[in-house]
Amino acid sequence: MLKSSLMRMSTLQILSIGETRWDDDGVAFIRSEIGREVYDLINLIS
Repeated sequence: MLKSSLMRMSTLQILSIGETRWDDDGVAFIRSEIGREVYDLINLIS
């Protein structure tokens, strides 16, 4: 159930919580700890 819930996220949401967040002009944002944890969890489940 957790895996299916996480996989329902849109592609934009998954990309925005990845290792680095990017703006339209390519400027990197500082990643958040929670975003990194969710990104790692999705990769672990996949």
